[in-house]
Amino acid sequence: MFRNYLITAIRNLVRHKGFSIINLLGLTVGLSTSMLILIWIQDEVTYDRFNTDIDRLYEVFENQTYSADKIYTFAATPGPLANTIVSEYPEVETAFRCNWGGRDLFAYRENSFYGEGRYADSTLFKMLTFQWKEGDPSNPLPDVSSLVLSSSLAGKLFGSESALGKMVRFRNRNDLKVTAVFNDLPSNSSLQFEYVAPFTLYEKDNPWLEQWGNNGIMTFVKLKPGADYRQLNNKIADYIKTKNEGSVVTLFLHPYKDLRLYSSFIDGKLAGGRITVVIAFGFIALFILVIACINFMNLTTARSAVRTREVGVRKVIGASTSSLVKQFMGESFLITFLAMAISVLLIRLLLPLFNDLTFKKVSLDFSDFRYWLGLLAILIITAVLSGSYPALFLSSFKPASILKNQSRSGLRGTGLRRILVVIQFSLSIILIASALIIYKQIIYLQTKDLGYDKENIIYFWEHEGIRKNFDAYRNEILEQSYFAGIGKANNMPFQVGNSTSDPSWEGKSEDDNILFQIYQTDYDFIATLGFELKDGRFFSREFVSDSVNCIVNEEAARRMGMEDPVGQSLEMWGFKGQIIGLVKDFHSNSLYNPIEPLIFLLNPKNTWATFIKVEPGKTKEAIAYLETLNRKYDPEFPFEYHFLDKSYEELYNMEMTVARLADYFTGIAIFIACLGLFGLASFTVERRAREIGIRKVFGASVSRLVVMLCRDFAWLILIALVIGCPVAWFLMGKFLSMYKFHTTIGSNVFIVTAFGILVIALLTVGFQSLKASLANPVNSLRSE
Repeated sequence: MFRNYLITAIRNLVRHKGFSIINLLGLTVGLSTSMLILIWIQDEVTYDRFNTDIDRLYEVFENQTYSADKIYTFAATPGPLANTIVSEYPEVETAFRCNWGGRDLFAYRENSFYGEGRYADSTLFKMLTFQWKEGDPSNPLPDVSSLVLSSSLAGKLFGSESALGKMVRFRNRNDLKVTAVFNDLPSNSSLQFEYVAPFTLYEKDNPWLEQWGNNGIMTFVKLKPGADYRQLNNKIADYIKTKNEGSVVTLFLHPYKDLRLYSSFIDGKLAGGRITVVIAFGFIALFILVIACINFMNLTTARSAVRTREVGVRKVIGASTSSLVKQFMGESFLITFLAMAISVLLIRLLLPLFNDLTFKKVSLDFSDFRYWLGLLAILIITAVLSGSYPALFLSSFKPASILKNQSRSGLRGTGLRRILVVIQFSLSIILIASALIIYKQIIYLQTKDLGYDKENIIYFWEHEGIRKNFDAYRNEILEQSYFAGIGKANNMPFQVGNSTSDPSWEGKSEDDNILFQIYQTDYDFIATLGFELKDGRFFSREFVSDSVNCIVNEEAARRMGMEDPVGQSLEMWGFKGQIIGLVKDFHSNSLYNPIEPLIFLLNPKNTWATFIKVEPGKTKEAIAYLETLNRKYDPEFPFEYHFLDKSYEELYNMEMTVARLADYFTGIAIFIACLGLFGLASFTVERRAREIGIRKVFGASVSRLVVMLCRDFAWLILIALVIGCPVAWFLMGKFLSMYKFHTTIGSNVFIVTAFGILVIALLTVGFQSLKASLANPVNSLRSE
């Protein structure tokens, strides 16, 4: 019986090549796209899961509460916390501290390379899971002169030689001995680094780490087996307040396994994060698979007239409904299996491109049984979803009705096919409108006036040579015609980072507890980046008092209740000065966040980022000259520079990746939907060939016939627009609400969507309609 069903299925596929190809192509594209998305999702949800004790690992976060119950959530913690939390809370097994990471120079003999890494406590290696290449895994970082490298960085420095025991010049300041080498971390690790240097070195350079009131490092803890982190959160909530009188900090532990997907906090409460994107792409994968399955259902039921006699004969000779269901489900499994096999091959070919597009390193692991279980699950779900209705539909025909008038049987199910077409195009419309709105938001992010110039700005992180001779370096820069200015700051203007609630001013009440961002600069930074001065003046070398004076933004003046802030006194960190300038509000953080009150301080000694404004069209000459100056002032360090506008765009890499993927997936969904529409149009034209011939004989024009054939499909698309556009408007409203600053949706998005989908659909149907209308009516009438 099985052999008979298989032969019948193969013959049916071969006999109706056109429809078989459309079905196979639609399912293949749908499966390939959905599986690629699922591979991406799998990589996201398995972040950090390679760590053996992942369920016992947590990062320490702070909620800081200020005036008007405004709560900020930070991952930054005080330096002493890691040691004391282990000694004072028995639930904590161990902890480690690390800085936020950086890019540092390593030199060995004539080789020198930059590496991305961190300063960290040696307990890092007891908490996270590593695969070791060289060294003692039980004690890889034994003392302050030790250094642990990744295998890739060790390979750059030492080639094929063993790295153990080699002395490396670190940051051109310390000679450290390589004591261990670990295999490169998996790409789906939240913490990424190519080296680990002793945290003690970092402490020596940053004495503020001894203070409980300063938050500038990350702290991770590992709980003992059976410890409940929620109960521990209740115990440690006010811990900082016991160490630092007047503290506004509430501590809590956040699961390490959730760092990737759940990292957004609003008013001190978890508000999602990257999980939103993962869920959205999960729905896109489902949409595309459903659209492909609808194609199969529509085309199979539409071609039912061709198979009615087969069904009738089988029922007359004793075939049961269940056996016919099995036969047609078997055909569905066969074509789905073929589509799945082709999809796997396509995915293997497309994965390198997909990885480039998504900045990932995912792969197909054929040795993992879970991969095969996943393929089997997708195969079964797709085959059942696409084949169940056609199987029930075809097997329900009554033999007497079929044998009396088989042509009418093929017209059954028209209503459901129309509903399915509406569903297909509703989903496609949601994807089109959503992709357009995401694209609008990306353009908005890229072109938004930030309140300062980011174009034609080159910046780099300075080293000791330039730092010690900065005045001479600056003078040489300003002598050249292709430079328009130079200044320094302690961070990026869109990632200020530093903050304090210490400032005090005349009229400040006891209830005023405001968190100010602190931006430390030299004399020329504000003018170089073109911040708009609303009142007062910038820092000047002519005023010695500017060392304690400051400049504020409009939001800071508003929060302090100052209508005319220039000239008013401000005390902070034990220094008392005046507000000498008021600058227009600018975006000192991501556009996800509101504009915060900010204070500029003059502190050239604490600035490490040098910003140079280049005259338009002079970039090439400017870079060449900067490389020459670097060889003069910092010959030990290769010259590395960045463009401020490009670095700003990198803040929104996730959004740009989502936008690119949405564009591709939307195009694929439209292609699959139109593929099905093409097949249905072909079937409709074939069924109405005689009608078309008669109408032509009686004088119907080609244009009139085309309009007649397209009209029914046009109504279906219009209904899909009525359904899809409001859904897209609602979903994208939720998406844009994540940003404090965002574009507007606007009616033009839906006008473009409606016009585009109508044109695409009518061109698809119109092609077949025009071909039928131009055909000689004699041929169709003779065949009838």
